[in-house]
Amino acid sequence: MILSNGIWKSILAVVLLFASYLTQAQVIYTVGGSVSGLTTGKVTLLKNGSTPLTLSTNGAFVFPGGQSSGSYIVTVAIQPAGLACLVSNGTGVVTGSNVVNIGVSCSPTYTVAGSISGLAASGLVLRMNSASLIVASGATGFKFSTALTTNAVYSVSVGIQPTGLSCTVNNGSGTIAVANVSNIAISCVPTYTVSGTISGLTATGLQLRLKAMTLIVAGGATAFKFSTAFTSGTSYLVGVNAQPNGQTCLVTNAGGTIGTSNVTDVVINCSTLTVPDAPTIGNAITGDGYATVNFTAPVSNGGSVVTGYTLSCTGGSTTRTATGVSSPITISGLTNLTAYGCSVVATNAVGTSPASASISVTPYVGTANTVSVLCPYSQSTPNITLTTGVTTTSNSSWTCSGTLRSLTANGIPDHQIGTFPNPGNPNTPTVQIINASVPLTPVVATSNTALRLGFGYALNGVKFDPGTGGTCPSTATKSSDCAAIGTDPWKLEALGVAKSFFNFGTDSNNAHVQPTGMYHYHGMPEGILAKMGVTTASPKMALIGWAPDGYPVYARYGHTISTDISSPLKTIVSSWVIQTTPDTGRPSPSVIPMGVFLQDYEYVAGSGDLDDCNGRFDVTPEFPNGIYHYYATDNFPYFPRCWKGVF
Repeated sequence: MILSNGIWKSILAVVLLFASYLTQAQVIYTVGGSVSGLTTGKVTLLKNGSTPLTLSTNGAFVFPGGQSSGSYIVTVAIQPAGLACLVSNGTGVVTGSNVVNIGVSCSPTYTVAGSISGLAASGLVLRMNSASLIVASGATGFKFSTALTTNAVYSVSVGIQPTGLSCTVNNGSGTIAVANVSNIAISCVPTYTVSGTISGLTATGLQLRLKAMTLIVAGGATAFKFSTAFTSGTSYLVGVNAQPNGQTCLVTNAGGTIGTSNVTDVVINCSTLTVPDAPTIGNAITGDGYATVNFTAPVSNGGSVVTGYTLSCTGGSTTRTATGVSSPITISGLTNLTAYGCSVVATNAVGTSPASASISVTPYVGTANTVSVLCPYSQSTPNITLTTGVTTTSNSSWTCSGTLRSLTANGIPDHQIGTFPNPGNPNTPTVQIINASVPLTPVVATSNTALRLGFGYALNGVKFDPGTGGTCPSTATKSSDCAAIGTDPWKLEALGVAKSFFNFGTDSNNAHVQPTGMYHYHGMPEGILAKMGVTTASPKMALIGWAPDGYPVYARYGHTISTDISSPLKTIVSSWVIQTTPDTGRPSPSVIPMGVFLQDYEYVAGSGDLDDCNGRFDVTPEFPNGIYHYYATDNFPYFPRCWKGVF
């Protein structure tokens, strides 16, 4: 077949057009740029992760082979020694021209290193920024393989401590300048653990605390150890963060300072929770339809905090209760002139304690007008012998006006006295000027008032003054070591056991004379009772004087049943007793018997008939409806050492 000339021309045009297309599709473009800062060594670059190019000088570079089209990425494969090279404009797309703007900039790098001391164990791991370095036992230096460029920030720290050591970093952070960092110092010192023994732990839930650490202890464990160790000189204190279920644990040897060995002597003693012990009953203050009862907390709370107390008072078939969280508790709604037996129980999370011992209380109207009793009262008794060849008249007068009962007297008793001066008392009684006043309507106070300057006055105008100015030092072994007027700590009594140790020269009225010439009673005024006809064979309630708060003072005898005026009389006994154990620092009881000093006595509620101020509520001949009153007793404190009323 023969083609026409026109057809051949058409075929030739197509062939030439195809050849032109092939020539354009196969054009290859170069990928390159320039390197700067390459002062030493060689840098190897990669194009698209597979075409390496190693350069050793600054200036232009071109990757071999070229690239006709498509994307490219240039990275540093191998850094030159001592330099760090960074690529800029390293990514792009080949689009019809050579790539010439890739930049490789190299700058110096510097290492971070330092010294190590005391690394006697393995396991130390150091960290710098995101890099880690394992350090061998015994190493004296370190250097991170990662180098940093100028102005880079570095921070070296301990990532993992070596076994049994604590390592600290000095000079650990900063900014790279133009030199290697070599002044970082790692100092390692021994550490010690805190542990101990556990006894009695049968339940779960025990958590121990040491600083910021909490250690959960399994039920039945007999030992514990905190995982965190401490350096020598560190203070420690182990505590209970949470108690086990139904138990309480106490820590002994809990704290101290870490030495040069592990602490192993902390002791945890656990016990099962129980109800508290019984509280200890104290004294009571009674008033109009109420009683305020004092008590002390149980010796043992059963291992659980006491959350409250309940006071119960029973009179006849009626029981009333009141609650509180501490002593005292006041119970109201009581019937005046009815005797109640009161006791206290304590409550914790487990239950209620046994009851305390019972104390008897009798509520009454706390105020009483005494104006109708012995007011006015006066006496004048001549021929009282003061000393050899000297006699005088005893004068006393009590009058009532407004709210006060007032005394005017010369301080001379209305009965004969002993011989003064005498070997134990060098003073001579003289006439005094006595003026005193007491309230006509006494009121019971909410708390006691401590005794000062005597207790009160007898009807005859003589002061009741139970205390002495005598003292003994702690080193005393005999009476000559003590003084009738002194400032040493141990205060001498005048009567009872004390009378056989130190002679204050008291007469048969249990009285003697102050240096001022004032005759005063230290105890039972036998001369007053004898003059009133009060004897063992013929006892009676004898009102012998008044206290400064306005309440009357009776001597020796009171009713067997305090609210029953028809009940027999008996000798009233105080509730103060000699302690079985001497106070710390007291002279030895083997040389100075117990009972010689004021400090030898303690008040024991219920041990006698009276309260701590040697008084009680009672019916009396002068007050048949009853009144609070004080007693002179044959045993300590002889006269009260505090007041119950309001001044």
